[in-house]
Amino acid sequence: LTCAGIAGFILHYGNRQWGGYDFSFLIDAGWRLAQGQSPYRDFPCTVPPGFYLGLKYAFQIFGVRWQAVLLAAAIFAQVTLVWLYFLLAEVLDSRAWAYFGAVALQCAAMLTICYWWYNNVTTVSAVIFFVSCLLYLKRPNGRWPQLSYVASLALLGLMKPNVAFLTAASCITFTLMAASTRARLLLLTLLAVATNMAFLAANHVDLAAMITSYLGVAGSRGLTLIGFEIMETPEIVRMVLCVTVLAIPFLVWWPRFVASAKKAAHDKTAYGDLAYALLLLCAPVVSLFAMCTNGELKDVDWLLWLCFGFVVFLAGPPEDRQRLARTYFCLVLALAVSDLYIGVVRFRVRLVGDFFSTDEVPLPPNVAFFGD
Repeated sequence: LTCAGIAGFILHYGNRQWGGYDFSFLIDAGWRLAQGQSPYRDFPCTVPPGFYLGLKYAFQIFGVRWQAVLLAAAIFAQVTLVWLYFLLAEVLDSRAWAYFGAVALQCAAMLTICYWWYNNVTTVSAVIFFVSCLLYLKRPNGRWPQLSYVASLALLGLMKPNVAFLTAASCITFTLMAASTRARLLLLTLLAVATNMAFLAANHVDLAAMITSYLGVAGSRGLTLIGFEIMETPEIVRMVLCVTVLAIPFLVWWPRFVASAKKAAHDKTAYGDLAYALLLLCAPVVSLFAMCTNGELKDVDWLLWLCFGFVVFLAGPPEDRQRLARTYFCLVLALAVSDLYIGVVRFRVRLVGDFFSTDEVPLPPNVAFFGD
């Protein structure tokens, strides 16, 4: 029922309003690929392959129409909701909290935007890989944790590099440090890389050209604060309030980190707990970097940080699940509700340009691309 509700939400509200600037190159990239053109060779392309290949398959399967873009987003949201649910259920040892967490994360990422876009699919992929690493450390011999690790890393490698590369590099490093079977984890990592490269090759994506394109974008964007520069005053106020509450889990994480660091300092072989604490820290750090470098709704950038809080409170000792935890979960619930509202009023589309209007504009008749 939740999957159906998410799909219905995306398909309905995704057909409201039109952000010409962002949507134009979104459609252009997917259409060119569906016609057989190759990125970097036949047209300039600065977006990640997971984004434009998703559009390519959407147009090939569902036809060249706007509804295909929404269907791609809806299918991705449904699949990743179920994937996240089963991962969190094992990491948190609670199906109820896993369901709540998975739904809240989808509200923040997919339902605020309601169409296929590179920032939301990237952050969802990053969260799945992050939780897959946590589950692997909990059950390294299980087939499901290993499969999820390989699949999520291969998927993450197709996504926007400012989030994908930092997430992959940091999570792999600290998971290796904390793992009891490093050789196996290295093999799984290489298998994920090979799967990713095989998929790119099958879609005629030039790896060298892709990296050159990434470096070109990094050279023009750099370590800027574009994510904050485009925000208006009400958004900044909301961000400050939310980040203040998002920081609550650090009050629980910090003592654990200090204790594990002291333990590792006295016993060089006992750094597994320290590596695990640093693995958890990767999530809010990457989120903060995304907030600085993405020209996106901050809710989309908060996904890893939100997940960090869930794991800190629910996967830790019971004495930590008191007033701080209740305050944090109340914030997450409020965010989920406000994210639904953001999706309904199409606030993300309003950010695309200066021509947003809540008044409906009649479309020219017989334009098959727009459908309903």
